[in-house]
Order: sequence, then structure tokens, then C-alpha cells
Amino acid sequence: MRVLYVLNAVGGGASLGIYEMLRTQPAIEAFAVVPGGNVDSIRPLFSDIRTIPLPTWNIPVEAGWERRAAMTLGQRRRGIGPTSSIQAIRDAIRAWNIDLVHTGTSLNRTGALAARMSGVPHIWHIKETIGHNNRVQFPLSDAKLIEYINHLSDRVVVMSEYIGAIFRQHNTPNLSVIPDGVELTPYVSEQS
Repeated sequence: MRVLYVLNAVGGGASLGIYEMLRTQPAIEAFAVVPGGNVDSIRPLFSDIRTIPLPTWNIPVEAGWERRAAMTLGQRRRGIGPTSSIQAIRDAIRAWNIDLVHTGTSLNRTGALAARMSGVPHIWHIKETIGHNNRVQFPLSDAKLIEYINHLSDRVVVMSEYIGAIFRQHNTPNLSVIPDGVELTPYVSEQS
């Protein structure tokens, strides 16, 4: 199976969980799209990697409205927009003959949109607490946000029951809770 992983960063917790999983899944032929950064450290995990600007769509509430407006304007000036990113991901899906798209964060929706437009199944892997009463917020009501994520996903995967609570509140039919694995070898003593 050829899987395209849409990552929000080369480093960070959301991506690191995916890297750990890939180390134990030799049957998957993995490809990646990242927004930038040094990909040398992750190159052995993927058959190919493309760097594509990936706009976020969450609302950084702590930034204030003026800062948020400046951030949006800055993304547009640098050519970071959903239309070009979606097309670039669709090109990657076609070029790599992808069977499944896996978006590894709620912060980016371009992988989900590109998968839908390409007729390829999509998994949205949510690792952040989302919604109006949580850390990561979006320009939709909670009910509309969950409906939107469901509509663009064949499966919604959350990292914990806590993160999944908002999806359960809104009766998500395609929800799975799968905690990230941890490689225990560095923590296990030889006497154990």
C-alpha cells in the first residue's frame, strides 16, 4: 500500500508519532509532504518527500486579531494558499500513485481536500485538543468543524479519549482511538 503522509512539520510531536509507527510497518510504502525544514533525518523512512507550503487554517487565538490578519497576509504574500497547496498535493498523489492519504494534524486541511478531489481515501489523524473550549480553535462552530472533518475523512483517528471527546459529543461514526506507540527499549533495564 502506498500512503502519502501530510505532515505539519519535519519535527514536533505529531510527526514523531508517525515516524515511530513507520519504523514498525514495513508493508507500507510511505511518501511525505512537508511544509519545509531539513528532511535529511526522515528521508530513510520515505520513498520520496516533497516540500510544499502548507497553510494552516486554525485560529491562533492568543495572537489577537491584528496579528492573525498579519499572519494571513504574510502567507498570501509568500504564495502559501490552499489552492496551490491542494494542487501540489494532488500532483504528488498522481505521480506516486497513492492509495491512501494520511493527514497527521488538525492544523492543515489541504491533504484532506486533495484526497477528496483525487478520489483517494483519507485518514485524518487528530493529535490536538480542538474546539472552541480547547487549545486549537477553528473558524467554525464545533458541530460544523466535526461535520467538516468527518465529511473529508474515511476514518478519523484520535490519539486519546480526551482528544476524541469532541468527536463523541457530535456522534462521529468513523472514529478510532489509537494512542501513539513508544519505543521502550531505551527505558528498559537489562535486569527487567
